[in-house]
Amino acid sequence: MFAVIKTGGLQYRVAEDDVVRVGRLEGQVGEIVQ
Repeated sequence: MFAVIKTGGLQYRVAEDDVVRVGRLEGQVGEIVQ
């Protein structure tokens, strides 16, 4: 199973245990972003 996420104008296909590096986002470390 996978998900497609969009951040910074780009889309990424991610699966469980994938590590994705994205630009800086507002929020605290460990916080869930939507």
